[in-house]
Amino acid sequence: MDFFSIELAGRDMMHLRRWEHVLRREKWNVEILSGAATVSRPGERLILLAEISAPQSGTPSSWISRYKEINPASLIAFGDPAEISNRSIAALLAEGADDFISTDIDTAVLTAKIKAVLRRVGPQPYLSSAPLRSSDGLITAYCAERRVTIRNGKGDRDLEKITPKEFEILTLLLCHEGKIVPRETILDNIWAEKAEAVNPETVDKHVESIRRKLGKYGSRIRTIYGSGYLLAQGGG
Repeated sequence: MDFFSIELAGRDMMHLRRWEHVLRREKWNVEILSGAATVSRPGERLILLAEISAPQSGTPSSWISRYKEINPASLIAFGDPAEISNRSIAALLAEGADDFISTDIDTAVLTAKIKAVLRRVGPQPYLSSAPLRSSDGLITAYCAERRVTIRNGKGDRDLEKITPKEFEILTLLLCHEGKIVPRETILDNIWAEKAEAVNPETVDKHVESIRRKLGKYGSRIRTIYGSGYLLAQGGG
């Protein structure tokens, strides 16, 4: 999945491997940057967790400058509270870090923090003012009007009785046509803070309803078992 990636930068490889294992359970794309390497993919939708340690990392301002130049969607600093003063943590946040977490953070809390970031920076195509179209132009979502059209032999016709949640799921699939959209991504982006209380089967039922309403185009929404859904491109 390439909606975003999570990258971990720090000194203790064993510690980073543990976090990597925990975060990958959520079916997230997680990579470790060895040592003090910098990210080499500017512009990518990235959540970066980078270690700050005194005195190796320099001042909070120089540390922020080092990572902010690659423009991550979210920059989270982590470190040993015994090495980092409260004054330095406050300076980090003032300079542009989104959060500071301790190296001994509970992994459940770490996962919850990443989910909170995703709700803030994750893709929400249904808020766009521009229409979203499938690659072949046969399915179009008009986000401002909350309206979907499909093309048939007589031109375009409106999809009737599409619910708000169905509209949001369909636009998310359109936005990432040809790519797998995990159920967790659908839940986090559309149900937001209520995602934990929503049964994943609710997503399945909404998708099945969308398929029926799309008629002959419904089969383009493929179920990827154990992961999520994919809107196939063109006649694929």
